[in-house]
Amino acid sequence: MQLFNFNYLFLLLVLILLGCKKDVGINLLEDASLSLWETRGGDAEYTIENAVLTGHAKMGTANTFLCTKETYKNFILDFQVSIDPRLNSGVQIRSYPIQVNDGEAIKGYQVEIDPSDRAWSGGIYEENGRGWIHNLAHNEAGRSAFRNGVWNSYHIEAIDESIRVWVNGVNTANLLDTVTTAGIIGLQVHSISDEQLAGTMVQWKDIQLRTENLEKHRVKLSEDAFEINLLPNNLSSHEIAQGWSIPKGLLSSKNKLTGQFQLGNVSGDFELKLEYRINKGEAASIEYGKSLDGKTTLEYSILDDMNVPSVEMNNQKTGGLLGKMQAMNLSNPERAKPMRLYNQWSQVHIIRKDGNVQHWLNNTLVLDYKIKDVADVTSNSQLIFRVKGTGAYLRSIKHKQY
Repeated sequence: MQLFNFNYLFLLLVLILLGCKKDVGINLLEDASLSLWETRGGDAEYTIENAVLTGHAKMGTANTFLCTKETYKNFILDFQVSIDPRLNSGVQIRSYPIQVNDGEAIKGYQVEIDPSDRAWSGGIYEENGRGWIHNLAHNEAGRSAFRNGVWNSYHIEAIDESIRVWVNGVNTANLLDTVTTAGIIGLQVHSISDEQLAGTMVQWKDIQLRTENLEKHRVKLSEDAFEINLLPNNLSSHEIAQGWSIPKGLLSSKNKLTGQFQLGNVSGDFELKLEYRINKGEAASIEYGKSLDGKTTLEYSILDDMNVPSVEMNNQKTGGLLGKMQAMNLSNPERAKPMRLYNQWSQVHIIRKDGNVQHWLNNTLVLDYKIKDVADVTSNSQLIFRVKGTGAYLRSIKHKQY
């Protein structure tokens, strides 16, 4: 009987230890020969010493990625990173190689490592795709999370349609999207154009990948966390809890629209989100306010800026207050507005609150003004989408009333 108990306890201990080892996940840097990885894209050098992986910037080469040989769908990735503040880097997830200009590149989601003053570390960029899809323009706390000159901890959860990121314990990005649902993981050494940056480094350590028992290791999302939902005509449970709703009858706006389209009615302060596509070289607008005398309207301007360069009045271009105010990139003033191609979906976000209005385009603030500087506006508003051409497409129309 005593022997039986000993054997049973020994077996139980073995099972527990095996379970704990499995739960720890995969140490992607455990093998110093980097047998789990391969270099893609450019030819910058990666070295490993004392379990610290170093990427060395190199002149005359494209973006270089040290990529896993395996592809992954649902996972949690934890790592630490340190970078020369003059560089930029990122970690690709759910990505894949493509051919670009007779060379190889990587396409897919990139979790940003950004030591610049812009401070968008932990945001989500789509390499060789849509560009920034979740920057940190809405997240001041997130912008303060990354610190130069020290090791920074990243926690990335890619589970089903959800991608969530924490940097040093601060939630930076929450994205719902299904453009790619599986792919490789890649560590970027960004291309450089300054000879003085040759040899500068980005370093990673403690790269842990979990593909099982994911719910146990997920971090709870705060109720007020900002989320970008790019799932068409969908309200997430997080959005519902924050008061967002889809106006009745507007869930499946898939057909081409012409003329005017009623988006609903609002009273007082509100937020409006939608996605649009317009035909090449055409225009549209979103009316969301009217003056007391009915002569002045507040309209978010939409234009295929890229293919109508001859428009002299910048206040007619996308993101502006139609006929009155020009849109500019206020989230990242050194860059142009984040325009997408006319046949790609673009995101509009209008916030009217406490006498102030903000226009957002593709998660970037492009206009911020006080209503009193334009007109005395009624508190009740019809939301109207006006097509100024042969047709436009709408989806994911959402309201939030204050």
